[in-house]
Amino acid sequence: MHPALSIILFSTLSGAGFGLGAVIGITGLPDGSSVVSSFPLLAPVCVAASMASLGLFCSVLHLRRPERAWRAFSQWRSSWLSREGILAILTLLSLVIFAFMQPVDSIITISMGVIVSVLCLLTIFATSMIYTQLRAVPAWNTSLTPILYLAFALAGGVLTALVLTAGFRGLSINGDVYLSEASIFIFDGLVAISTTAILLAWILQIAWWKRLDRTGTGQSTAESATQLKEFGKVRLLEPPHTCSNYLLDEMGFVIGRKHASKLRFLSLFFGGLLPILALLLTQIFSIGLFANFALALTALVTHLAGVLLSRWLFFAEARHTVTLYY
Repeated sequence: MHPALSIILFSTLSGAGFGLGAVIGITGLPDGSSVVSSFPLLAPVCVAASMASLGLFCSVLHLRRPERAWRAFSQWRSSWLSREGILAILTLLSLVIFAFMQPVDSIITISMGVIVSVLCLLTIFATSMIYTQLRAVPAWNTSLTPILYLAFALAGGVLTALVLTAGFRGLSINGDVYLSEASIFIFDGLVAISTTAILLAWILQIAWWKRLDRTGTGQSTAESATQLKEFGKVRLLEPPHTCSNYLLDEMGFVIGRKHASKLRFLSLFFGGLLPILALLLTQIFSIGLFANFALALTALVTHLAGVLLSRWLFFAEARHTVTLYY
């Protein structure tokens, strides 16, 4: 299928944003208390909400009639797209409330954090189900798809939390603000969690690709699609259309196997190998706070670049069953 840049940006940025929201809701990390003493959760929640909102804005650009986007909310009983929109709004509202709650260790704040995390994960799941439910696209119609979306969202969220933690530590020290001993261990812990999350996400991505290579366009054939299999091999006498059309442009987009293999390697290299290498450098060598922040930021940027490539392939390698008629 034809990859739309707006949808690729949406699924990548909003996934990482809601992933960060889930991390903050469960752990309260990254700890911004030494930077924003009045509302310690405000800064990290603003970053999460901004990334998610930017991704949602990109998805609106994909609509042919953006002014009618509000109508998507009315079909929540049957449409995963509608459910995603409703969940996204509820999640952003809960993030705003969560940002101004204090103290952060009260039972009410902790309970609200759990609610925020659940809503973030449900929103990511709803996004993935928009594609998973489509039986006409065999590449997407697998239980691996929602797991893959959740894995990449959490990996991006933990990586963003790592960057913010390193930044908060630097601001605390430069501002001559007290820095608790616990926050020093937070960075190292997040490095280990980020590395594990990235590895898991790309292992799932490789498994998803291997399944795609096995199944291709599914079990449907020209014979089964036309219900003429009892007459033998089906071949086209003439093409359905004499010129290009929407179905051919959107559903019949084809990428060569050689190019797909190269792009898979590049996405794995930028999204997996480079971030892990950058994270390992923060642990192997004793370097300063600025270097740790720079390496963490490099890991996040390269990871997102790799995810963007893999999401482009997610659409480019998918074939709609309707192409059997062509």
